[in-house]
Amino acid sequence: MGRRVKLPGQRRGSARAHLWLAVAAGVAGGVVWLPLGLAPLAPLFGFLYARALRCASGGRQALAVGFWCGLARYAVGGHPILWLTRLSPLAVAFYAVAVLYIVPSSLLEAWGGYWLERRTGFPRGLGTALLFTLLGHLRTFGDLSLPADRVAHAFGGSPGWLEATAYGGPALIALAASLSGALLEEAWHRRRARRLSAMLASAGAVLWIALPATAGALKRLEPPAGAAIRVGIVQPSVPVQDKIDPRRAAAHWPELRRLTREAAAGTDLVVWPETARPGRVMWEWPGPFRDPEMEAVAREAGVPILYGCEIVRIDRARRLVHLFNGASVAWPDGRRSDWYGKQRLLPLAEGFPFARYLGLDPAKRHRTPGRHSLLTMLGNFTPGPRPTVFAVGPARIGVLICYEGLYAQLARAYRRAGANVLAVITNDAWWGHSVFPLWHARVVAARAQELGVPVIRAANNGISSLTDREGRMLARTRLDEVTVLRGNLRLGGPPFGAFFRWGDLSAAAAGLALAVLAGWAAFGPRRRSHASGAARRGSVQSP
Repeated sequence: MGRRVKLPGQRRGSARAHLWLAVAAGVAGGVVWLPLGLAPLAPLFGFLYARALRCASGGRQALAVGFWCGLARYAVGGHPILWLTRLSPLAVAFYAVAVLYIVPSSLLEAWGGYWLERRTGFPRGLGTALLFTLLGHLRTFGDLSLPADRVAHAFGGSPGWLEATAYGGPALIALAASLSGALLEEAWHRRRARRLSAMLASAGAVLWIALPATAGALKRLEPPAGAAIRVGIVQPSVPVQDKIDPRRAAAHWPELRRLTREAAAGTDLVVWPETARPGRVMWEWPGPFRDPEMEAVAREAGVPILYGCEIVRIDRARRLVHLFNGASVAWPDGRRSDWYGKQRLLPLAEGFPFARYLGLDPAKRHRTPGRHSLLTMLGNFTPGPRPTVFAVGPARIGVLICYEGLYAQLARAYRRAGANVLAVITNDAWWGHSVFPLWHARVVAARAQELGVPVIRAANNGISSLTDREGRMLARTRLDEVTVLRGNLRLGGPPFGAFFRWGDLSAAAAGLALAVLAGWAAFGPRRRSHASGAARRGSVQSP
């Protein structure tokens, strides 16, 4: 019997060390993402992830690291989904699907980092950091996109760290955190070479600390803010069951009118949450969009009302054409207003993924009385055709409905269309008193910092808030209170920053670096690692 000899570059220790470290990395990544004030510790995730990969002695073990790290990260970060079991036991299945959603990306980033090191000698921790950044950016595109896990979204409580995203893009935070952690791990691995180790550790620390350290200097580069607008927000706290049942929803008109009159006192604009308007707006198309009920409320309040509603587009024969999760502005003088349809639909809950390619439209499917179909469980909404900027006095308002607030590119499209303030309207009542409502409320800080615009947030049951263009929450409500929130906001000034002009440069830089490394791996001289050479010589066993 021979004894196993440790290959060069492989860490000593338990044969399962890579798995335990992978789970620890995932837990760390999930915990710092939650609104617990731990976001500045994000490089710990990169450090543990790189350490786990250091323990992997082959491609299969690298895949195992990616699998368990991704699974643990989403299991911890996505646990608020389990609060939905109050409404349906299907929430457990949805939680499992959400956790598994990350697995393909995490497998690719872990195995890809290992493969790049084998082919080029580039440290696997650094290669994985580049892949982590790029794949996180790519997950914001497509019908199955869900960009909630972006590292920048963890910093709503520490907006000073986000100042540089106006120049580097939202992926800058993920790139800096993962590279910083990987550099610190590389320094620890090479700690016997003291000078090199010190250089690597210094580079990792400077890369991360530079984000808040340069915030003041970057702020001085921004143009001055625009004019002020006085805003009133209505938070009606309508129960979920009442919103589902149209007959019960109609009973909330008197309360909404009362709250609107209160919110309108001394303000220029009143904002209602997502689908706050009871009932649906029936729009006979191609005629003009009108909503007489809301125009009457605006006339009574004396100010324009930006409100969320379900819009049913029908033809002259009263046949359904489209169903939108939408928004519009009702004017006191009854003038005609534009409308907006939510463009990014929550997969399955709001829209059927890839429906336009498959020729499906659940909203227009044939319904037989007394019969039920699994399609009734799928979202019936149609994506809106375009971003709509609503002009109210000096304000140019871009509307983001619910989880659209997670899409930096959509907010950027509004800014490029002339918006100087964003309005996020949502209904977070589904999530109860989990950590999700607070996390979701803080995400708007990222959009404010990336584009230099304030954000009005109207949530059905809270948290409603007013956030300035520096990402600071100036005023907020509490969960489940029936109330109004009034305050002043300075509008965004002239657009600035590389993200506004050219998009997410950090993601592009990560992609370019990976393209160079992949080209080197494919066409450059094949690197013969010490480990693989030892294996080919049969030195894994010794007498």
